[in-house]
Amino acid sequence: MKFSIAQRLYFGLIAGFIIVLTIGVLSYLSYQKQIRQSKWVQHTQEVINTTTSVKQLITQIETNKRNIITNPTTQAKMAFDTTVVSLQNTLKQLDSLVEDNPDATAHVQSILDSTNAFIQIWRDINAPKNFDPNNDTLILLQKIRAGSAKTNALVEELERFKQFEHRLFVDRSNKAEKWAQQSIGILLCGLALILIIVGALSYQVYHELVGRLRTQNKLKRSLKNMENLNAETTRQNWQLTSLSKVNNLLQGQYYEDAQQLAGACTSEIAKLLDAPAAILYSFHEEGQLLQPIGTHATPSEIPTHHYLGTGITGQAALAREATVIDTLPEDYPTLSTGIGSAHPKALILLPLWVDDQLIGLLEVIGFKPFTDIHVQLLNLLAHNMAGALQSVISREHLQELVNQISKQKEELETSQEAVKAQSSALEQSNRYKSEFLANMSHELRTPLNSILILANLLSENMGGQLSEKQKEYSQIIHKSGSDLLHLINDILDLSKIESGKIDLFPEEISVDIITQDMDDFFSHVASEREISFSVEFTSPNDPRIYTDKKRIEQILKNLLSNALKFTTAGGTVSLKSYYNSDSDHFKFVVKDTGKGIPDEYQSVIFEAFQQVDGATNRKFGGTGLGLSISRNLAEQLGGSLTLQSTLGVGSEFTLLLPKIGPTAPIQSLEMKQAVTKPMPAPASALVTHQDSVEDDRYALEDGNKLKLLIIEDDENFATILRDFARKKNYNAIVALSGEEGLYCARKFAPSAVLLDIHLPGLSGTEIIYTLKRTPNLSNIPIHVITSHDDLGYLQQEIAGITIKPFEFEQLDSIFQSIAPKSGNLQNAEPTQSKTTEHTLNRLSIQQPREKQQNNPPSSTIDEDLLRIDGCRILLTDDDMRNVYALTAMLEALGADVTAASNGEEALDYLSQENDIELILMDIMMPVMDGYETMQHIRKQEKYQEIPIIAVSAKAMAGDRQKAIDAGATEYLTKPINKTELITLIHSCIPKNRG
Repeated sequence: MKFSIAQRLYFGLIAGFIIVLTIGVLSYLSYQKQIRQSKWVQHTQEVINTTTSVKQLITQIETNKRNIITNPTTQAKMAFDTTVVSLQNTLKQLDSLVEDNPDATAHVQSILDSTNAFIQIWRDINAPKNFDPNNDTLILLQKIRAGSAKTNALVEELERFKQFEHRLFVDRSNKAEKWAQQSIGILLCGLALILIIVGALSYQVYHELVGRLRTQNKLKRSLKNMENLNAETTRQNWQLTSLSKVNNLLQGQYYEDAQQLAGACTSEIAKLLDAPAAILYSFHEEGQLLQPIGTHATPSEIPTHHYLGTGITGQAALAREATVIDTLPEDYPTLSTGIGSAHPKALILLPLWVDDQLIGLLEVIGFKPFTDIHVQLLNLLAHNMAGALQSVISREHLQELVNQISKQKEELETSQEAVKAQSSALEQSNRYKSEFLANMSHELRTPLNSILILANLLSENMGGQLSEKQKEYSQIIHKSGSDLLHLINDILDLSKIESGKIDLFPEEISVDIITQDMDDFFSHVASEREISFSVEFTSPNDPRIYTDKKRIEQILKNLLSNALKFTTAGGTVSLKSYYNSDSDHFKFVVKDTGKGIPDEYQSVIFEAFQQVDGATNRKFGGTGLGLSISRNLAEQLGGSLTLQSTLGVGSEFTLLLPKIGPTAPIQSLEMKQAVTKPMPAPASALVTHQDSVEDDRYALEDGNKLKLLIIEDDENFATILRDFARKKNYNAIVALSGEEGLYCARKFAPSAVLLDIHLPGLSGTEIIYTLKRTPNLSNIPIHVITSHDDLGYLQQEIAGITIKPFEFEQLDSIFQSIAPKSGNLQNAEPTQSKTTEHTLNRLSIQQPREKQQNNPPSSTIDEDLLRIDGCRILLTDDDMRNVYALTAMLEALGADVTAASNGEEALDYLSQENDIELILMDIMMPVMDGYETMQHIRKQEKYQEIPIIAVSAKAMAGDRQKAIDAGATEYLTKPINKTELITLIHSCIPKNRG
């Protein structure tokens, strides 16, 4: 409930009267208490004063008595008696004063008793009449002392009484003070309340008056604000309408060029601002100038351009907001009409910016000063105008660029065709290079292997038929062949590194073993050349590194070989190894005191075929490949190879390798594709056997000899292996192709196999796979002898690997690896090899096949081994010639063949028939190709396991994997080899079918 101001004043006055009355009553009561307490204070003070008088009289009595003793006159006796009377009167007065206080009365009564005793004692103290100083003095002194003791006791008792009264005095004084302060507090509180009430009343009155005044002023301001708001709303409506008009003009029409846009803008803006004239300039970056591109009612003669930053127009363009000039000089150009002319009065210059790019400038001329709303409108329009002008100008430039690009496109297409032709030629060249190096590796290493072994045999001169000169010739042949082998190996290594086909097989090895191997390998060479050679390792005990041992030793051997080669007798060569725990790297430093390397050659020598001394008459030989291979190998291992050298002082090569290098075997692209899906070899896919190399296949009656199967396409090398096998008491069986080798393995069940990888027909890898998946042949030891040096993935599947060419002495270790551990392997109970299951899971065959040799073997294998009687085969191919040829071949072997010309026909037939055992699927077909057809077949549950052999005339990289991913079981390339096809059919169809 809210009270009026009169009611609030009335209530305030009543409250004030009540407070004043209450304060008066309380003050009166407090004052009365204060008076009563003051009387008690005075009463207590009187008691204290009387007690003090008693004390003084007691002292006076003792003094008077002493005077009487010393001078017993009448006057002295009267003084004593007078003092006694005064003391007794004073004690009576004191007793009457404390009669209101029982405790004080008891004290006074005790004092009265003591005083009477005191008076009596001093009355009795008198000197004898016949005073004898010698006899009476002592007695008199004793009485005086007893009187003095009584006096002191009485004084002490009076003092205690006085202290009691003093405490009472203090207490009553405090109470009196308390009531006095209470009275003052009541008065002050009352006064404060009165002041508060008066202040509140005054505030209410003032607040009411001020509130009414504020309300009145607020009403006035509200009226004023309403007027201003109406005016501002009118201005904003005009501004928004104007903005909408100009924006619609900018965005709602298509302008062919900037001049058309500028003319429309200047006309509309002049109309909105009630301005007689306007000009729109565009900015040209090249000349840093402004050129008019659109005008409205301007004089006929206007400047053709304005330089940026020069004059009013050029300077205004640099600003980021409108420049307003309200007073123009009298000599400013006039604006004319048909009946007269007039001087403009005001000018607005509006720069047009988009971000940090100047696009143009708008100049508006008026007969009267422009208002703030005009300036605000132009500032709001600036961005949109700049954007529209930039868009039109950009479109013009874009059109020019399109015309230029059209011309350049024609030229580029011509250039691209030339580049494509060059790129294709380069790719073909690289492919030819890789194929050539791979083929040359086999073709050179295979005969080189025979040369080295035969040269070694000749040098041993076992028959004693050679002269010393002839033995020297054979040794020269052997050394030259070894040098040729090193050259071949270097070229192949470089080619593999450049093409990214290098294979790494990392393992954890001891650094001590690596350094010890280097010490064992080079210490003898250094001793022969009278060079001080040392190996030092400064790291914790048994340091280990995870890397490819073969590759790191290849790098160190090359560095140490070079160091020993370029260091003269009496010099030093050292290998020091360090381990840095901070970077977790091993450092191998090869340092020599050779002739050093000039600065200009220190980066060149790491390039292929580059040497410091490349003259034809150079002192030191070499191909210049070693350092290039070493640096690339170091990078493949995750490290680096650096050089520091001073001419005439020596060189220092530093090999830096991480403690943990490649964490998994790194194989080439072909190798990864090769292990994607196994390609089984046939159980009986042999149609021919050789008769070029005489062997023991027809003389196996001697059961004491073990059977050794030699699968090698080089007849010369196969003959060497046969002769050595016979010396080791083996019956040797020689096969010159993969098919014949697999046939002999199944037929003769040899005790061991010596196998080449690069074979015509089936590859050695396919043979290994087939043997390992055949239970009664899976435990036959296989030793691979090949020119390929990237077969680390076969390490767990075979007894050993030897790389061609090799020394004759290595034949003993080869035969030791295949020697039976106990008993006769031929008679041993066949057991599943521990690695067979692993082989089936990870070993895959996809090696390049060679065509059969030009001179085919003379005899043919039994055709019964090739029969596929009753096998239902669906042949899907759009080429009727292939259909006819394959049908004739397969039916001749007993198969029942049904043909389909495309994928859809094959799917229709499979939906109707359920007795198909195998599908031959061409890839390139109309309507539905082989990839899509195989995917549809595999989606059907009843055909998820049916063998599908994909056939394609394309042999591009990745085609086989693409076919396997689509659902193929195996893959063949055209032209189809009969042996390979029958091989795959035998491997795919069930062994126990009907």
